[in-house]
Amino acid sequence: MSINVIVPKAGLTMTEATITTWLVSEGDIVKKDQPIVELMTEKMTVEVAAPEDGKIGAILKQEGEEVQVGETIAVLVPANQSVDKPNITIENTSSENTIQDEKTKNEFEYDVAVVGGGPGGYVAAIRASQLGGKVVLIEREQLGGVCLNSGCIPTKTLLSGVEFIKLAELSKEYGVFYNKPKIEFAKLIEKKESVVHTLRSGIEHLLKKNNVTVIKGMGTLMTPHQIEVKQNDETTSVIHVKNVILATGSETNAPNIPGLREANPMTNKEALSAAALPKSIAIIGAGAIG
Repeated sequence: MSINVIVPKAGLTMTEATITTWLVSEGDIVKKDQPIVELMTEKMTVEVAAPEDGKIGAILKQEGEEVQVGETIAVLVPANQSVDKPNITIENTSSENTIQDEKTKNEFEYDVAVVGGGPGGYVAAIRASQLGGKVVLIEREQLGGVCLNSGCIPTKTLLSGVEFIKLAELSKEYGVFYNKPKIEFAKLIEKKESVVHTLRSGIEHLLKKNNVTVIKGMGTLMTPHQIEVKQNDETTSVIHVKNVILATGSETNAPNIPGLREANPMTNKEALSAAALPKSIAIIGAGAIG
């Protein structure tokens, strides 16, 4: 039984390519996943691999020829089968794929929808757009996720601030003395907010620069291609998408420690937005935030 080797869709908007180099010849024995031909698209070089073990029964397109996504460019036959081109059945699906591509363009509003605007989500959205896709990003809170807004960035900013206290201690070794330093906690929090705001603005700029549509609201996956979005202004809409990337992140889950809930514990969100420094504190968890 023969197997058609077709042009793969290697990018969101890829429709055609040019054959640059055949790495095999007719009659060659190949293994599954062995590269057999190189294609050049507008954005990248693509290697097409053999779908199964077998023999190259026929090469249908030559180097320098343009080919369409889904078009058959070679035929793979069992290794013990003699190469007889007239007996090879070639089922070319390029016209069918072209029709399907046109239907897709009309049916879907976006090539990719990313649900979640954290480090995974906004980077995925930017990359998908750079590959040529029409992309929408849905985020109910602030762009940047936990890392930027209530995790690594704000905690490291606070840490950088209080480390200035060490300078007064270390300078004594060099005979330089300062008055005992003190921390104005409200000012430290103000600096933290400034850093977070600057970086968040940077993300917004990158998304806009890369033509990513940002919707502030809650996204609910209704079907594999439909997302209901309840926006922060209470309006609701349904968007139709070809592909969905879920990058929803995580939320704090308080462990089942007797008496913990009654103590009204803070999560990282409350701790990093506190207006005053607690007189004493116990931190449960020793990860990057803790």
